[in-house]
Amino acid sequence: MKQKNPIQRRIVNLLALLVIVAVGLTANRYYAAGTKTAQTDINLPRVSTMKIVETKVEDEKVQVAIEVTSSDEAAITADLVSLYRWGRSKFRPVKCGEEYPPELCSIGEVHIFFLAPQKDVPSTTGELVDVYRMRLEIWLDQFQIDTFLNPSSGLTMFAEVNLFHTAAAEKNGGGIKSTNEIFTGLK
Repeated sequence: MKQKNPIQRRIVNLLALLVIVAVGLTANRYYAAGTKTAQTDINLPRVSTMKIVETKVEDEKVQVAIEVTSSDEAAITADLVSLYRWGRSKFRPVKCGEEYPPELCSIGEVHIFFLAPQKDVPSTTGELVDVYRMRLEIWLDQFQIDTFLNPSSGLTMFAEVNLFHTAAAEKNGGGIKSTNEIFTGLK
């Protein structure tokens, strides 16, 4: 069997090493541990009364974790409408019923998590850390979001938003849940 030229072998080894380094750098860049920032490549909506902490977009579920930074009820409600409109735009049209095969029937949901910052929380390492505590989760499915986004719904205050989500929960199309746990990221 004829052996390769030592120079050719070195060139092939160098090319293989460059490919391995490139793959490693790319993986490190995109899969860096502990990065919990809002994704900027998914055209987040502009909101003025809240800070978007984290988002997660899946085929049938969009999740948004927010920290409210204002106390203006009408402006916060307008931002919630923007979040629901943005989340709703990530779903395919609903095609359910006898004329469509079951695999086409998928109804998306948008979940919004309200977070509150909390300072100096003891951690497992013994250090005091700053965390977010989840206070409230609200969600609607595609059908309820369409109703929520209808201009005739006239939602401008928290009480109206609360009432809408409570009614959606009765129809199994949404809900509202109060919670008090440390936010560890969207799942």
